[in-house]
Amino acid sequence: MHPVRIESLDIHALTHTLDHGPGEAPVTYPVLWAQETSYGLHMARAFVGHPKIHFIERHVIPALGLLVNRFSGTDWITQNSYYVDIASISTTGSCWVTRDLYLDLSIRLDGTPTVLDTDEYLTALREGLLKPDEAAWSLTCLHQVVNGVLAHRDLEVWLRTQGVELSWRGAPSLTSAATP
Repeated sequence: MHPVRIESLDIHALTHTLDHGPGEAPVTYPVLWAQETSYGLHMARAFVGHPKIHFIERHVIPALGLLVNRFSGTDWITQNSYYVDIASISTTGSCWVTRDLYLDLSIRLDGTPTVLDTDEYLTALREGLLKPDEAAWSLTCLHQVVNGVLAHRDLEVWLRTQGVELSWRGAPSLTSAATP
């Protein structure tokens, strides 16, 4: 079982560092852009070296414990609108830190949510990788987002009822990405 994945996003340095825990060195990627919003943070970066995903755009929403992701470059995106990670989120200066709390949600184009990684969540809980308060936060956030999506049939409609208005820039074209 893998330990909690910790991600650090420095909005001034425009870096995104993934720390997968002991035994693996943290990896830092350049961020294309990061913008603070009234509800959290909106950022994007290229997926370096991934065979199917080439770009991620993410909204970080601390009050709801959500990392709302859209991916480009894979068949997954033709069937799904969002991939939502449940996380604890904190900030220190220009650095945003997220702790992935194992539970995830995939939302199909028709608005159908599918809960993912419950097995990882339960194993992490049994192995002491999640503190009881983190486990409770993770379940609470997951239930809130699933119930919201089911009630409104759309993630963004539900988020608007929570005071969160998402915007999406989309993946840059190859020509615009190469142009300074």
